[in-house]
Amino acid sequence: MGSISSYDGEVDMDRTLKFYSHLALAHCDRAGPTSSSIRDMINASDWKGLCAVELDYKAIPNAFVAAEMRQALGFFQKLEDLDIGVDKVSVAKKSFYASEGECLRTNSILDKVSEGSFCFPKDVQRVISLAERKIASVLGEVPSISSLDYLFGPGATTSVQKRNACARTKLSAVPSCSSNMIPLLPVLLEELQAYCALHDSTPTLEVEGKESYTVPVEIHHGRIAFVPKNAKTYRSVMTEPTLNALVQSGIGRLLNSKLKRVGLDLRDQTQNQWLACIGSLTGDLATLDLSGASDSLSSGLVAQLLPYEWYALLSLCRTPTVRIDGKVLRLHKFCSMGNGFTFPLQTLIFWALAKASCELSGVYSHVNVYGDDIIIDVQAVPLFKSVLNCTGFKLNDSKSFWSGPFRESCGKDYFSGFDIRPFYAKKRLSGRLLFLLHNFYVRNKELEFADLVLEQIDPSLRLFGPDGYGDGHLITDRPPLKPYRRDRGYEGFTFETFTTTPKYHFSVMPGDSVLPAYTVYVRSFAQEGDSTAPTKHKSVSGCDDIPMIPLSGSQGIRRIRIYTLSA
Repeated sequence: MGSISSYDGEVDMDRTLKFYSHLALAHCDRAGPTSSSIRDMINASDWKGLCAVELDYKAIPNAFVAAEMRQALGFFQKLEDLDIGVDKVSVAKKSFYASEGECLRTNSILDKVSEGSFCFPKDVQRVISLAERKIASVLGEVPSISSLDYLFGPGATTSVQKRNACARTKLSAVPSCSSNMIPLLPVLLEELQAYCALHDSTPTLEVEGKESYTVPVEIHHGRIAFVPKNAKTYRSVMTEPTLNALVQSGIGRLLNSKLKRVGLDLRDQTQNQWLACIGSLTGDLATLDLSGASDSLSSGLVAQLLPYEWYALLSLCRTPTVRIDGKVLRLHKFCSMGNGFTFPLQTLIFWALAKASCELSGVYSHVNVYGDDIIIDVQAVPLFKSVLNCTGFKLNDSKSFWSGPFRESCGKDYFSGFDIRPFYAKKRLSGRLLFLLHNFYVRNKELEFADLVLEQIDPSLRLFGPDGYGDGHLITDRPPLKPYRRDRGYEGFTFETFTTTPKYHFSVMPGDSVLPAYTVYVRSFAQEGDSTAPTKHKSVSGCDDIPMIPLSGSQGIRRIRIYTLSA
């Protein structure tokens, strides 16, 4: 195979699989006889079989063998373009409809429970009752609409396509919301005076000394999109109307702050990762993962667990219907991925149920939850599993561990305390992917494998530099640093790296007239690292400087020079 000379251009699938297979077989050789079945499937090009492999960690002798086997599988199991003979969109649709059926069943059971015609087991009912009190304590009083911090996220809405999604396009688009949100519109739009003025369809009137606007609002159903997940299936994501997405983001931010007060920081996964490591060493902690957690969060369960005022507010902001397969479907789930408060809401619910399960099991060790990544005392697992089964959730058996030497949570995998997380190849071979893979091997002291990867990179593409500055260059202990401006007394050095060039809308848009006000508002509460926070950029149309917000993705690659003090 010839070397790759393009940083972002992908090669064909045959060459990709040939190289991944070569590396995977080398890892199998290092793992020894334990990996013989994986080696046989690679040699037979049995991609479907490889994607179905689930390791039995209790039968693996040590962390080294486990890491080698995991890496051999890691080249295939999440490869998005890998053809294993299934229609991935159809699999995702089938899963979507199945989850709706489960939510309908859960709602029906909870209705019978509330009517008194059906009862959960006593221990499960005690957990649910205690979880209700914990959730109420965390949430406190329901917020007013004026107290929420609103921020347009980077994703698509039913009015704005993903490739054009940013605050400028969303401010410019005709306002849209779900049917549920109609009662909330007057009080919401009263908070958005500049936005209302932009979209006012009639001459502004004054009513009782206040300006009055007539704002057209389109009523939209949600829209389902299917995006790559792994080699076996896609995942479903809900696209929300613009005003729903705006309010959901405000509620999500508020829920994040409330969760942080009880030790759940959704901007930091290290607590879960550290506890997973401890669990793999002591065996006292379980790491649990759920199948389709957000799609299994039924409306009835949210109504059962949340205080009524909170449930009423969230219900007004959710989208109850979705357009799929040319028809409109009324959802039995409460919310799904794409809704701005889904992640903190499910974190809160799973935390409360897990915490209550621990206390009623007589154990008081630390409980940590990040979305549906749950860490709980092993002794509480039987009761917690019963609670999940009764409330419409299903454990992902292939990713849940409470016995043996292995635990995984939030992107870290531990075997007896050793991190054995593999490099997951999700894309075809390209210069960018080879840089990532080379650096992965270097950081893990796998220098022989790093050299195999380096051979695939054309010398004209190779840029070397120190670690700690991203993966736009090949990291090495002795990077070719160049002294910087010694004639002017500078002490540092420079090296070259690749970086992406963000995409912007440079043409003038209707929403630009209110963007400065939006910018000032957002900067008053935006946290460090918010990708949607506006920046200044000169418009190519020749207008004055206006706040600019990058679009999703990038418009190319550029080669830059970085300054560093360390040699």
